[in-house]
Amino acid sequence: ELAWTLHPDFKKVVAKAWEAENISLTEAIAIFKNHALSWNHQVFGSIFKRKKRLLARIAGVQKALSSHFSHNLVVLERDLIREFNTTLNQEEALWYQKSRIDWITLGDRNTKFFSHFYCQEKEKKQN
Repeated sequence: ELAWTLHPDFKKVVAKAWEAENISLTEAIAIFKNHALSWNHQVFGSIFKRKKRLLARIAGVQKALSSHFSHNLVVLERDLIREFNTTLNQEEALWYQKSRIDWITLGDRNTKFFSHFYCQEKEKKQN
């Protein structure tokens, strides 16, 4: 997953998976796959659930701040917003990757759709 590469701990997962010596490339890839899937389940989790949880927490902090000021709440809000923005970047990477997979899978059957999508992406980059 492309979104995994945006997580600060993912490099450790990659390094750990490739530590084994005297194994074939096929075995190394299998080890990496197992480590990555386990890490995804235990650490990375669902981007969509994390996004929903963060939005709820941010709303709660902002509600508390509206009734009384607290420096700790301001710091917490800032940290939650930073984490939320990271999660949004991961979600964007996920959708980008999925669009590429769809393009490969669907091929010319959806050329008009993907052409439109590509043009939008190109236009965003130019602005």
